Amino acid sequence: MKKTLLFIAIASMAIFTTKAQDVIKLGINDDIKTILTAYTGTNVVLVIPAGYTNPQNVPVASTTTPITYSWNNIDLSTLTNLTSSTKITFKGDGSKPTLSLKAITLPAALSKIAFKDLTITGTVPVGNVPGSTIDPTLNYIFNQGASAPSIVDSIVLDNCNISTFRSLVRFQSAAAVTSPTQKANTVIINNCVVSNFADYGVVYNSTTGGFFGPVKVTKSTFYGFGATVFMLQKNATSIDITDCTFDNIVGASAKALVDLSTLVAPVTITNCILGKTQLSSGGLTIKTAGTLTITNCYSTTDWTAATSTASAGITGTFTAYSGASTDLFTSVSVSTVAAAGPPATPYTTTVGNYKIKDATFAGKNSAGDPRWYYNSVQAVNQVLSDKGVSFNGTEILNTKGLYIEVYNMLGKKVAASKTTISTTNYQKGVYVVRAAGSNDSLKIII
Repeated sequence: MKKTLLFIAIASMAIFTTKAQDVIKLGINDDIKTILTAYTGTNVVLVIPAGYTNPQNVPVASTTTPITYSWNNIDLSTLTNLTSSTKITFKGDGSKPTLSLKAITLPAALSKIAFKDLTITGTVPVGNVPGSTIDPTLNYIFNQGASAPSIVDSIVLDNCNISTFRSLVRFQSAAAVTSPTQKANTVIINNCVVSNFADYGVVYNSTTGGFFGPVKVTKSTFYGFGATVFMLQKNATSIDITDCTFDNIVGASAKALVDLSTLVAPVTITNCILGKTQLSSGGLTIKTAGTLTITNCYSTTDWTAATSTASAGITGTFTAYSGASTDLFTSVSVSTVAAAGPPATPYTTTVGNYKIKDATFAGKNSAGDPRWYYNSVQAVNQVLSDKGVSFNGTEILNTKGLYIEVYNMLGKKVAASKTTISTTNYQKGVYVVRAAGSNDSLKIII
């Protein structure tokens, strides 16, 4: 663990203020709870390194026979040094490192908890058997038990690849609607790829308690969902979804892209694409007792969910695309249900490349996650990132040992390796990284 103090001075007219962040660079075996237990400030950035091993991910063997195994939450609920003024950010070191979780239990109060530049995955396997396939029904980012109060001003996920969870944020409180003991005033999801989820969806609260303020989702992709994507059964202010791609979702007849049930809350969906549903028929699109506003959104022919309902009225409509998701996207994901798993719950989902391939599509550069636009360079960059190839400003990281080649803009090969490549001695300019066995490329600027 290495700690530094970063001061940021902000000047505005004659008023000067200073903000301080404590930046703590974790070692690959550092325990997050231990670090936060000793923390005495109010604004900390925990930098997750490549190869990080969360100590809580070690299976705990029982003392009984036959031996069974369990995994631990990162339980922050007992840390009284974390208050309503505390901000916590988990940030990758530039290599999009992996943070594996069973769940985090939130403290009683926080100003902000954020995840940035990370690959976040579940850790508990099917049947709690070490070495088995990771089971999305057993993993969460936040899973707040009914007896664990927590009021958080904002929960943020930014530039993360997130997979194999039951839910990102689940509140189980049974407190009265008028005085919730579990509350997130704002949930922000930006520039993320979210895949391989079970039945509770991205955000979820129980039928009686747990409150969500505005849920704001931008420039993100969601695929491989066995049920509802956004499910807020009782208490929520609004959901705003902009510039997002959805595909291979809604795996049960009563499930939906957005389900607010009888909750009177507005839903706004703008510049989005709905690809295939897992069901050949059935399921819901959007359901709310509030208003629904749809702008510049499209659905493919294999989006089979029922028409949206909004008791307070609908403005706009989804424009029908003339083909299936396979006609619109470069390659779509496929979810496979384990033999012992619940119906329609995907345990494994292949990686999708949702770059738009149809040059005639009216929304090719205006709808869906911008990383996948027809003319987007970022789209291929994301695909290589999924394969473990990325650029952190000084190195071309190659975490999966692919054979990669680097070319300058004259087409001359300047490097090739199966490991990370340093660019500190490269001349300034634009370079292209290619990976063996892939038609995709990564453009970097030095």
